[in-house]
Amino acid sequence: MEKEPVENDQSVGNEVPSEADAYDIPTETMDAVDHQWEEARHNLDGYVRQGLGWEYVGKGNAIRMGDLLAKGLQPPPEVLTKLGRMLSPADDYRGPRLFIAVPKKKTFRFSALEMSKKRDARERYKKLRESGWCFESAVKQVRKEYGKSRTWVTEVIKLSDMDFLGQTQKWMGIR
Repeated sequence: MEKEPVENDQSVGNEVPSEADAYDIPTETMDAVDHQWEEARHNLDGYVRQGLGWEYVGKGNAIRMGDLLAKGLQPPPEVLTKLGRMLSPADDYRGPRLFIAVPKKKTFRFSALEMSKKRDARERYKKLRESGWCFESAVKQVRKEYGKSRTWVTEVIKLSDMDFLGQTQKWMGIR
């Protein structure tokens, strides 16, 4: 009767997990489902392929992982576990983390609000001028109401309706 190999049995040739495995340091004996995912995972951890092994360079690179995920390929369970741990780390987790950065100024919503403010400031300036305010007083009042610089107000005053339309189309991707 043959003896079944045990996972950590040294007589079969398997290595006993070391302390390095607890910190996800790659080794040549790691069984990867796919070489692309293996390389992407190691790059994410800060390793690059050097000959037959891996060399730690210190800074992770998520580009390869992002490319594979963008292609719609199903990641292996090890990768899902790693990404889950990096996106939502436990309090005692020591290792690389992933953060999602959401731009605030280069979004359509922000741009629409800015254009709306500019349009409102221009209309307010026109109303002040029509009611008899001099140029400097009207500019000061608009600055005070909108909390912007004098340069911003004077540039808004110079904008025409076509300029507003063009800027709106640019941000919408029409033009």
